[in-house]
Amino acid sequence: MQIDLIVLNLKDVIVPFASAFAGAYFAYKFNVCSENKKNDDEKFKQFNMLLNQINTTWMALMNYKIVHILKVEELINKNPEKAIKQTIYPPNVFFNANLDNNIFLAKYNFQLLPLLSEIEKQTFLTQETINLCQTEFTANTKCLTLTEDNIHSGIETFNLTKHYVDKSLAYLLLLREKLLECKEMYFKFLYLDNRDIILNSIFDNLIPNINSFIEVSNFSKMIDKSWTEKYNILDYTKLHKDKIKHKITSFCKFMGLKK
Repeated sequence: MQIDLIVLNLKDVIVPFASAFAGAYFAYKFNVCSENKKNDDEKFKQFNMLLNQINTTWMALMNYKIVHILKVEELINKNPEKAIKQTIYPPNVFFNANLDNNIFLAKYNFQLLPLLSEIEKQTFLTQETINLCQTEFTANTKCLTLTEDNIHSGIETFNLTKHYVDKSLAYLLLLREKLLECKEMYFKFLYLDNRDIILNSIFDNLIPNINSFIEVSNFSKMIDKSWTEKYNILDYTKLHKDKIKHKITSFCKFMGLKK
């Protein structure tokens, strides 16, 4: 009789405790899943924003190249003086790296953030040379005739501008390629719209080769060597073993069983 009473008392203690524990555990799991879903949504949002920014800058540079650079290039051989009097409203080609919002990329490849910074610097220089070219060409239109020095200076400024535009395009192409590699390797669950890549194939003859710029080519090689290795089953087993060991040690210290 006494044993039955003890058993009943234990049930009265264990059942509520087990219920409370199970409720707390599932609530914890739900919160973890919700937090992971929130993080995935943030990655989805930021990843697409970054690709959209690449596309916006890319198209601004490409339009400038088609409308202005190719026109001047064609005229230089025929009439250099007329060529360096061409004017067009300078586009906005500055790329804002926003490292704080894109810091999550370092988890997958720590070279992606330096690449973003390099593109920001490169597009800033490109914007400056575009503005300089515009200022010089506009000043040339006010002169009835230009000296040989004026023509030579105008052509040099134009060639510098063309170089910076192509280099920025090469950097942006590299970044987009590596971001899509990152997506395929680590989070295929993200939905990305690849139509822009298909559309850009129309301009194949205008797209610079990444390897034609040493700095861009070197960045590509560094990124290829810096991808974070994906966990396999042994890595996950070791990770969980270490977590359990840490929890047991912490519990023993809390109970005063271990110093």
